[in-house]
Amino acid sequence: MKNKSKSRAIGIAGSVIGMFALFILVGGYLFFNLLASKLTGYSATYSSCRSKLSAQSRAFVDSLFAKNTVQAVFRQIVLILLKIITIPYQFILMVIAIMIPPARNWAIAHGSSDGAVITLPRGYDIGSLSALGRYYASFRFSDAWEQHIEAAEQERLAKFSAYEYTDKYGVRQTAYSDDGKTFYTSADKLHEVGTSDDGGKTINFKD
Repeated sequence: MKNKSKSRAIGIAGSVIGMFALFILVGGYLFFNLLASKLTGYSATYSSCRSKLSAQSRAFVDSLFAKNTVQAVFRQIVLILLKIITIPYQFILMVIAIMIPPARNWAIAHGSSDGAVITLPRGYDIGSLSALGRYYASFRFSDAWEQHIEAAEQERLAKFSAYEYTDKYGVRQTAYSDDGKTFYTSADKLHEVGTSDDGGKTINFKD
């Protein structure tokens, strides 16, 4: 009896440790990809902004970040590897942005490729980047999800049309249908009134 209880306790402890380890691995993977995506994004933004400078200004910037050829090559190799590693993460963010359109800005804040390059318009200085960062950081996934649910519900309700009919007691009622075939007392489809074969002109009531 004691051996069974001990084995059960060990099994429960193993499950808890396994779940905790899985949580750590998934969290670590997402955090690493977030940092890697931001690093490659910052690098792309830097290159985009640098390309707009005059030759003299570009030379001045390069003097501030002087590096030898070996460092430059190594940096490019690391950036290429990070871009390859983050492909699955970028795919996840892309799917989220497609499935939940209001979450696009949230995805950008979390390293989406859509926000990898921030091209500054001429006449704006680099300080504008901090304002952009605060703008995208203000978006929360929970808010985007609520907007998505509300938009989906409005789209669903827009498909319904109201039909008037006289019930078996001679009382005028209103039925709702999204296909002109099956009719309900409300757009929630909780109670079916009947069906129609002529687009709602005649409703065959349920018994």
